[in-house]
Amino acid sequence: MTGEGRARGDLRVDAVRTAEHPMAFTRDDLWRGGLTTWALFAGLLPVCIGVNMLVYIRGSVVPISDTALQFLFLLFVVTLFAALIALLLVPLGVLLAWPVGLALRGVRSQAVHLVAFALLGTAVAAVYLAFAGAFSGLTAFGPGELFLVTPAIAVAVATPLGWWITARNAVRRDARSVPDQPRSCNGNSIAPVSPD
Repeated sequence: MTGEGRARGDLRVDAVRTAEHPMAFTRDDLWRGGLTTWALFAGLLPVCIGVNMLVYIRGSVVPISDTALQFLFLLFVVTLFAALIALLLVPLGVLLAWPVGLALRGVRSQAVHLVAFALLGTAVAAVYLAFAGAFSGLTAFGPGELFLVTPAIAVAVATPLGWWITARNAVRRDARSVPDQPRSCNGNSIAPVSPD
């Protein structure tokens, strides 16, 4: 692949991280990131819902034994439904993450990437809240509305975390693919010193 192809922003399977583009990514990396973020969302959602439901149940007058089965059933159904919808939205998430990644491929700082993907996750969460609020008639914030906010929290956390896990794994794969080149403690290659 020529440098010109990289400069245009082409996303190819054979793209590699270079000194000029230390955070370049391949199409496979992009899809891994989308699926990793989805898996994190699907894992975080029941945790967030569970915490919300425990808080809600504590204030309830219904006996805990009656509510436990309802709690588990509702947790399963809501998580399954949301995870399936989110899986269908992964291609859209990949399309949103692609320009962010392309814009930042020359930036080595992981903190900058984490902030950018946290902002992306927050933007997606805000769009979700706008739609959820419009369809549910959300006007005031109470215990019932907390459940509508839960997926927004999960996506806002899963997005930067998904990027971080995917980027870390890509750099580790790079380190394993060039075993004869010495590496620093953060995985970057150390250029050999010329004897001259």
